[in-house]
Amino acid sequence: MGDGVLKAATAVAATSMGSQLDLSDTRVRVHPVTHELPPDVQSGIGKIVSLWAYEEWLLTGIAVRLMNTGRKKGRKDLSGRADDALQAIKCAYVLAKEREPQLLSHIVQQVSDLADLRNTVGHGIWVHDQNTGRLSLQRISGASVVDGKDVARKDTPEAVDATPEWFERGCERIIVCIKDTEKFAEVVEALIAAKG
Repeated sequence: MGDGVLKAATAVAATSMGSQLDLSDTRVRVHPVTHELPPDVQSGIGKIVSLWAYEEWLLTGIAVRLMNTGRKKGRKDLSGRADDALQAIKCAYVLAKEREPQLLSHIVQQVSDLADLRNTVGHGIWVHDQNTGRLSLQRISGASVVDGKDVARKDTPEAVDATPEWFERGCERIIVCIKDTEKFAEVVEALIAAKG
């Protein structure tokens, strides 16, 4: 694919997102997109996505338990996304006039950070950096900090060097969050038992 075609495709994608990306800027490097991923990258994607799905399942379970409903009804009431489950959990604590445990605040922060990781892996664009020969993951949603300012990634895409170590660190962080969420589930069960 020629550079002109690649820039045109990038321009169409950027414009459709409402981006002000200036493709004539010499700092903007355009790399070929690829869907041919090596097995270690495929494995890393699979691990992060499946661990995150389990975290969301745990949080949804806690939310429906606090809502005093079953999973079937809970699936209808909640989207299954972590942030929706956390919102329901926080509301349940308010309605019960209970103080939120510190562990919940910690989980909320972890989930905020890790949802970005999962979304990057699940929705990012894989490109081959022609200068280095490396495979990179281009993040085009959310925001990043450039020169001390928050900048929309649709205007300033950010590349991640998604090495096996990067995937491993991501998985480790999600596992820590899962363990914290499992501990929090025990706190919730104790609260429910105490309320009778």
